[in-house]
Amino acid sequence: MNIKIATSMLILACFLTSAILWSCDSDSGKTLLIPMGGGSGSTEEIDMAVVSYTEPGACTTYHSGELWYDSTAMTLKICDDNAWKPAVGNPTALVGATEPFACSSSYIGALWYDTADGVLNICLASGWAHASTEAGDSLTPCTNCIIFATSTTYNGNLGGLEGADEICNLRAAAGGLPGYYKALLSTGTIHGRDHTRIRPDASFITTDSSSIASSYTDLWDGTIAHQIRDEFGASGPSSTYTGTESNGYSSSSNCSGWTTTSGSVYYGAPSSTTSSWVRGSTFFNCEQARGIYCVQWSEE
Repeated sequence: MNIKIATSMLILACFLTSAILWSCDSDSGKTLLIPMGGGSGSTEEIDMAVVSYTEPGACTTYHSGELWYDSTAMTLKICDDNAWKPAVGNPTALVGATEPFACSSSYIGALWYDTADGVLNICLASGWAHASTEAGDSLTPCTNCIIFATSTTYNGNLGGLEGADEICNLRAAAGGLPGYYKALLSTGTIHGRDHTRIRPDASFITTDSSSIASSYTDLWDGTIAHQIRDEFGASGPSSTYTGTESNGYSSSSNCSGWTTTSGSVYYGAPSSTTSSWVRGSTFFNCEQARGIYCVQWSEE
């Protein structure tokens, strides 16, 4: 039943609700258990939502019940009867542009895919929170999150998103910044806004505490409130790799997923507060040295 997880899930605790159960088996890892109904008490184990532009694999009987967030159609889908179908109405995956209900102790562990922000949320004791991170289970999502541009520069071969994330955390440590960070980069299958997304109500600041945006929606509305600084609070590099459009979605090029110095890619300008902060008007060659943007994900 299980397939590879494209985005690991942030599971802060093990919960039980009438709709879903979280497995805490240390051998199998964190997986989703769906009650099979009929009062039998049996459950079906599946991996958490795979995120990609295209089908993660053929939907067969073997994969029934698996979730896939189709980032092209911006729809959460479930493998059912040998076909990927919208998950609307499925008790484990509520889908809509507004909160399906007030997140309270009665609904701890419930999932909701927010079609307005394009994010999968989980109901926690603190309220609705973004449900995915690759950082691990013990992190507390930040609410006033830092964005910085690296003072160091690199060519387009960053070792993929994983290598870029590692760079971000090394630079954050060099600047004495708290938390875990992810690179604001897009690939052919992952939007920059999705790769760096944390809780929907998060606001964003520079390393000198100036406001950048009041929410994730505000961050991607075409302008920001303040130019982005580097990890030391100084003026950032003249340009950054992004491969991202001004609305946060992937552009047409990304240095082959940030694994090559061949080709060209859109850049961002840290000194800008217009849409060119993330998407300039021209391309840069992937062999050139540029900074990258890093977005804080956790408080510690």
